[in-house]
Amino acid sequence: LGCSRGELLTKNYYVLEYLKHKDVPELIQQEPIDLSVYIMDAKVSNTYNRNQIVQRHFGPRITYSYYDLWGAKLSKIVPDLLQTKMNNYNLFDRVRRDMFTISPDLEVVTNLNNIELYQSERMQQARINVEFKLRKVGTDIILAEHKANVERKLAEEKMDTFVQIANEILLEEMDKFIIKILITFKNSQQIELKSVTEEHITKELEKMKEEEESPEGYGLLLLPSLSNTENEPYFNAEGTDDVIYSGRMGEALPLSLIHISE
Repeated sequence: LGCSRGELLTKNYYVLEYLKHKDVPELIQQEPIDLSVYIMDAKVSNTYNRNQIVQRHFGPRITYSYYDLWGAKLSKIVPDLLQTKMNNYNLFDRVRRDMFTISPDLEVVTNLNNIELYQSERMQQARINVEFKLRKVGTDIILAEHKANVERKLAEEKMDTFVQIANEILLEEMDKFIIKILITFKNSQQIELKSVTEEHITKELEKMKEEEESPEGYGLLLLPSLSNTENEPYFNAEGTDDVIYSGRMGEALPLSLIHISE
């Protein structure tokens, strides 16, 4: 009986993987930003920078699972996933993990502050606190930044479920980081990073979906927003049927409605 119990308690290794079906098609760029990017290894806080999966209990107590381990270093696999996502979205001209293969213009810093399975008598949660920063190489100039502190309840009390949910959370937060990068590079005016809220991200994604769904052969008239707030002014445009259409700065108006005079 002792031998059979020993055979059951085998070590399990878990990996974070790229889930292509979770990609957001609207984020795929026709033309990449003409810059090179180096994605640095992630900085993982000491508590979580180990093979064992961290389990947090009620209060300050944590334990390290002896039988449930990460199959790859978190400092490597998280930025590897971000590189794959940026390349799949055609975001930049060159995205590399090895600095010596390119002369980068920008660099990405990732701070993984925690990734843990929270356990109590009533529920289990996946908890992740992560930060992504895009900055100019060799400077402290941050062009885009995204911070996330996510807690998500698990439908099943299984380690497999925890890893799956943690995987999805990381990929979702990478998408939000990429949206902030696009907002930064697509706007002609300087954006205060703190003003890019979750609501801003949602609106930007909805706008991208509207542009994606526009009829083939038509375009959109988009006058840049002036303040990046909900108080943008309106403008008038003359339609081909001599009707005056009203648009709003920062919101696209279908070109099929607009009379363009030379």
